[in-house]
Amino acid sequence: MDEVDYESLADLRYHIRRFLRTREEAALLLLQVSGLKRLRPVTIGALAERGMVRRRRFESDRREVVIEITRRGEAVLRRLALSSLTELRTEGPALAASLTRLIIQSARRVP
Repeated sequence: MDEVDYESLADLRYHIRRFLRTREEAALLLLQVSGLKRLRPVTIGALAERGMVRRRRFESDRREVVIEITRRGEAVLRRLALSSLTELRTEGPALAASLTRLIIQSARRVP
């Protein structure tokens, strides 16, 4: 029976979960959509009211509405992006090492 490297699997899972945990702000807009649907229809106006996006008429065709991210939304996105880059620089090597270990071990088991 093949041995399973639980330490490497646990290490990989830890690093992935740690990386994903900081992405929670990215789900904010989806959370707003989900939360609003119980109160009222989720319209562009309702989302714009929450402060992350705004709507405006498309200049070349006034019948169309364009959605833009607000300054608040940009600030959230910027913090998230900078945090992601920082974390990739600091945690990326450990994540890559865990994944490499698992790939090498699984390749050894292939007949």
